[in-house]
Amino acid sequence: MENQLLKKNRIKNQSIVLNGFLGTGKSLLCPVLSSMINIGRSQNVVAYEYIYILRELKKIDKDASNWLIHTLLDLTSYYSAIGRGINLRWSDDTGLRNSPFPIKDILSLFSPEGENVIKKIEKHNKATSLMTHNLMLCPESLIELQDKNVYFIELVRHPLFLYEHYKNFLERFDTSKEFTPSFYYKSVKIPWFAYAQKKEFVKGNLSEKALICINHSFKSYLSNKDKLIENINLLDISLENLIFKTDLSLNKISDFLGKQFSNKTKSILKKQKIPRKFLIEGKFNKNYGSKLKTNNDFNYCISIIELIKSEVSSKLFLEFLEVVSEYQKSYPSIINSYTESFLKNFHL
Repeated sequence: MENQLLKKNRIKNQSIVLNGFLGTGKSLLCPVLSSMINIGRSQNVVAYEYIYILRELKKIDKDASNWLIHTLLDLTSYYSAIGRGINLRWSDDTGLRNSPFPIKDILSLFSPEGENVIKKIEKHNKATSLMTHNLMLCPESLIELQDKNVYFIELVRHPLFLYEHYKNFLERFDTSKEFTPSFYYKSVKIPWFAYAQKKEFVKGNLSEKALICINHSFKSYLSNKDKLIENINLLDISLENLIFKTDLSLNKISDFLGKQFSNKTKSILKKQKIPRKFLIEGKFNKNYGSKLKTNNDFNYCISIIELIKSEVSSKLFLEFLEVVSEYQKSYPSIINSYTESFLKNFHL
């Protein structure tokens, strides 16, 4: 077809995209994936997720979206192989400190470039590894732009543990350093994934806005999950299973990707505190840390439920409990027993 953007000569390798909502624990799993044999260091390439979002919103056409995705994946693969774009920022999730192979990454800065690099990538199927946010809220564009060499791992987490993350996100949302695609409605800035609830969003307080984002995100993903699994390479893993049933989760990941874990994986798991007794024992990112002082998951669940109930409308609270109930049916864990009596009071 004339005037169609197209990239025919592509690097023949696998791309792995670790995706999830805000606060699901991607920074925990990210270095674990990078410790696998023939998977490159994880990179946070925000332009990649922007393409799917813009296509989902019909702000960019299909062939431009395809060309951008294919070119960006190939560019990321090549740059990663020659050490271009190594993240030296020490505190970043994808920074050198969190790389399973930091010395190898540094040595790649002095490696040769050219066609031989691509041949080596293809020979060993050296996978590109990306970390993204909220892509599963773009079901139409994910299916339309599907690529057989792209493998998505969706990391989900119990909604109760996301409430503080979304409140913290929204507290800094209307600043110049926040880069989430957004709309304005009645002069109120709204993240793209909550725009369908714009009328409710602009009326809500901070806590209610957080719950609107959570409720809509889970409803959208859970309703589209089966269709996505049928049409794209998608594996979803719950953080609860990753923490409490680690071997089972890692085996699923290995089978899905067709790759093995290296002798470095064990030390990375230990550093990430996987497995552990309680979810809240993990390392909290300083930007999204919990303000609740609790010593176990049961106390946290009870405390956060009471906090949410006190901060939002009864309508939104009931809707949130329905989301919790649906999540627990899809991803059962020990957390179910902590919320059981509360949900029963609301006949859920």
